[in-house]
This record gives sequence, C-alpha cells and structure tokens, in this order.
Amino acid sequence: MEHSFNVEIATKYGIKEAIMLNNLYFWIEKNKANNKHIYDGHVWTYNSCKAFSNLFPYLTEKQIRNTLDNLLKEDLIIKGNYNKLSYDRTLWYAITDKGYSILQNSQMDLPQKANGSAENVKPIPDINTDKNNICSSLAEDFNKLWKIYPRKDGKNQAFNHYKAWINGKSYAGKTEKLTNPEMWYAIRIYQCNIKKNKTEKQYIKMGSTFFNEAIYEYASYYRENPEGWEKKIKEILENE
Repeated sequence: MEHSFNVEIATKYGIKEAIMLNNLYFWIEKNKANNKHIYDGHVWTYNSCKAFSNLFPYLTEKQIRNTLDNLLKEDLIIKGNYNKLSYDRTLWYAITDKGYSILQNSQMDLPQKANGSAENVKPIPDINTDKNNICSSLAEDFNKLWKIYPRKDGKNQAFNHYKAWINGKSYAGKTEKLTNPEMWYAIRIYQCNIKKNKTEKQYIKMGSTFFNEAIYEYASYYRENPEGWEKKIKEILENE
C-alpha cells in the first residue's frame, strides 16, 4: 500500500493533514462519479478513527483525531452524520469550497493504488440482509454489540445466541427474533440498571448468560417505552 500527498499542502498545513485530505478527496471523487452519498449539496465519505488507524498504521487514533480536527479548523473539510440509526457514531466528511480550491490549484494525479482501501467501516445497519456476506456481517454486527457489553465472558456462546436471535430463537414456547438495534438498546438498558443499582462487577451477568435469554427481556422493556429509554440511554452515552 502506498500513500501520497501534495508538498504544497503539506508545507502549509502539515504532512498528516495533506495525506488525510488526499485520501478523503480520492473517495469523495469516487463517490461523486458513482452518484453516491450526496446530501445537503455535498458529496461525502465516511470512516471511524479506528478504521483510519488500520488504513494508516503509522498514525495513532489520537493523531488521526487531531489531524481531522485540524482540517476542520482550517475549513478544509466539514463533518456530518447521515447514519440511519441515531446511536450510530460513524462520522461523515466532505470537502469545503476552500478545500477544493486548494486541491485544484496544487493537485497531483491520484493513482488508485496510492490510497489503499477506505470506507471499510459501514454505518450500523438496520437489519442485516446481505446473504452473500451473512457470516462475516453477523460477526461484525455482533462485535459492535460485544464492544459495549460490560462483562466480556463467554463470547463464543454469546455469539451463538446472537445468531439464534437474528434467525429465530425459541423463547417461552414461541420462536422470537431480535434485530441489531433492539439488542443494542437491550444492552444499554441493562447498563442503566447496573448504574442505578450500583451492581458490583462480579454480579454483572456474563455475556453468554445475557445473550441467552436476558437480552430478550431487556429488549421488551425498550419496546414498551422507547422514548423513555432513549432519553435515559442518551444520558449514559453523554457520560461515556
């Protein structure tokens, strides 16, 4: 993988900023050509800091955040959120008129190879429907839930229960299903209860136990009072 940047831009704004702007420009131009991700008069590309750190292994997540912040402060890019789900924090970026002006005045040819692979972290989907990539997608979606679950015990068993809920799991004599968003809310509601009751770590349910049956019970709480729980969950997220 090769990364490139424009010397004039690097001299004025910094090497990391030049590399990042070059990468964003490549993918935004590609999306423009494919008529993708066009919102509010801008063409966008998206990625997370963690995904960027995989794309740029020589930069830490902190350096990437600072680099993006510098591009924002210099009014070279803007950021937005066009995710389908309100709790999805994947960030979107577009280049400003000032950014385009600088790029057009000093832009070199952009070889496709030079930019590696971007947009490798998709926003959280409503429901996973891609049958061709069902196995990898299920694992990715589960890992997003596992990341926020407070006790990391029994991951393999938890994943098996997760797949069962997605496809249909026997519960109280019926076959029930849960979507990714419902399971996300279920975990957040359980976190609310942990915080409210000041539950000690050893008494928090193991992941394998929670994903077995408890996750359905907490998802049911959300279904009964979505607005109330969303308000409480928002408070948790603000304190994270």
